[in-house]
Amino acid sequence: MPQNMAKSNEGFAWTPQQTTEGLSTAAVTPSTPQLKQEYDVIVIGAGFSGLIAARDISRHAEVLLLDARDRIGGRTWTASVFGEDIEMGGTWVHWNQPHVYTEIHRYGLQKSLEVSTGAIAGDAVYYSHSGNAKRMDPKEFDERSNAVIDAFFKIDGLTLQDYLPRPHDPLHNHEMYSKYDKLSVQERLDQLDFSEEDKSFMATLAGGFGLSHPRDVGFMEAANWFALAGGTNPGINEHCSTYKIGNGGTTALARSIFEDFDGDFAANSVVKKISQGLSGVKVTLKDGRHFHSRYCVSTIPLNVLKKVEFDPPLLPLKAEASSIGMVTLGSKYHFKFSDKQPGFFAGASPKSAFGFSFSDHETSNGQTLAIGFGNTGYVKEFKKPDEVIGAYQKLFPHRIDIQGYAIHDWRSDPFAESAWCTFRPGFASKYLKALQESHGRRLFMASADWADGWRGFIDGAIEQGTRNAVSVINLLRRGQETRPRL
Repeated sequence: MPQNMAKSNEGFAWTPQQTTEGLSTAAVTPSTPQLKQEYDVIVIGAGFSGLIAARDISRHAEVLLLDARDRIGGRTWTASVFGEDIEMGGTWVHWNQPHVYTEIHRYGLQKSLEVSTGAIAGDAVYYSHSGNAKRMDPKEFDERSNAVIDAFFKIDGLTLQDYLPRPHDPLHNHEMYSKYDKLSVQERLDQLDFSEEDKSFMATLAGGFGLSHPRDVGFMEAANWFALAGGTNPGINEHCSTYKIGNGGTTALARSIFEDFDGDFAANSVVKKISQGLSGVKVTLKDGRHFHSRYCVSTIPLNVLKKVEFDPPLLPLKAEASSIGMVTLGSKYHFKFSDKQPGFFAGASPKSAFGFSFSDHETSNGQTLAIGFGNTGYVKEFKKPDEVIGAYQKLFPHRIDIQGYAIHDWRSDPFAESAWCTFRPGFASKYLKALQESHGRRLFMASADWADGWRGFIDGAIEQGTRNAVSVINLLRRGQETRPRL
């Protein structure tokens, strides 16, 4: 990351010597000094959906990009903590994620890929089924886990490919999808004839997709992830937790896209109301400012939509979906060990405070940095190190020495109210199509939260930003409703 980075008001880090509220990051971005009152298009949100939409539309029209935060990146940003680049939100990418890898290649970042060691090195596996962590042979753990996974996705004589043949078009066979979308992960596990410990391996994995109890995670959510990743557990590890962007991280990608954007930007701009009329859109901010445009692309996350006033109001299915929301209300922590640990994976039953953890990389001093995911509703006081580290310790059969941790509390973040998107049973078949639809003629809705493919991932965000940008550009071209570019 570049030197002399600005400090965001987001993020928290603890060491025995100090606590830090607000972390340094290259994602902090100043506003354009002089903003106009009217634009061709307003894009709300500078996460990856908004960045892509703003960049692409700005090649054809005047665009204002708004964000409620003091930085770009949305639920994905890279902070400088413990002298290291730390991903506070979305992290992993893969060349089989078509949208994000196109952008990675566009900006030459494919040469900077790094790996999270625990996702590829099976030196140590720790697992806690009944509250007492134990070390397991990695080969045994994989064999037992894979046996459950294979049975889990073979249902009614059908394979994963039979009932989800096109994972980037999940509702292709809506009747088939809806049938199995009603199931929860827990209900499917209850149908299997395996030991409770063996089933808990799958519960940890699939529950981890939503950092929630398996009863709250849809069976088809787990199926989507596996289908996109080739249908195997090694595929899940490779696609979802192995490869990450080095040399500035996800913020390097976000900044590359932002620097390609030819428009105006306003940070610290919290949207209060979005109004549509026959001739355009009015966006009103909480500080009283307002802007007008012909079209608008909103990337406001699912769990936050209900906090914004829409005129006309959101249609019932959209409003209901936001009221119900997604289930991923857990936490992502970065832990700094006092020493070097073997490449490890640690997991626990869904009743544990931390669902799973794995080693990420070593610092220049040879200390292990690991990532731990806290399940929904357990560790609530992330600023209390005794509570956090005490809960994390339970993943290990041996004593660990933690010298620091960092977190962005996504569940309490007013502009996210969740981590990545995971749906409840029955949610996608009822609400996905409605969430993807525009609201009226002039307001388009783009978010990773309702992507067709890698929903909740950077790839899904870019999918949605690209798709909605094309829709707006086509309307502008047909109506020739753009101001001259000087």
